[in-house]
Amino acid sequence: MLHAPKEPLHCAPFYNLRVSEVRQSLAGLGLAISEFSVKEPGERGADAEARPSVPDSMYVTGGALSEYGKAVLVVSEAPMPDTLVRTLLRKEGCPTDGGPTARS
Repeated sequence: MLHAPKEPLHCAPFYNLRVSEVRQSLAGLGLAISEFSVKEPGERGADAEARPSVPDSMYVTGGALSEYGKAVLVVSEAPMPDTLVRTLLRKEGCPTDGGPTARS
């Protein structure tokens, strides 16, 4: 997971950001996006659809390193509910009191 402890986006504000914003952040870390996993928030990963590209306007809801220097982003047409984002951030040991990924 890109957001797990010691991974590139741990505690970085990326939940519910647009693909264009996260693409730029990953590029700054020397990472490229290999593919996108499209699903609705709360939907099982097994139900996701893999795509080579998606509109930059989609929301990033997760991700993982797929190989050295490459990431898979989990994206959705809709952002995750704020309560879910705060729950995920707490589980990861990240602050939940501000920023675009931790709205109150």
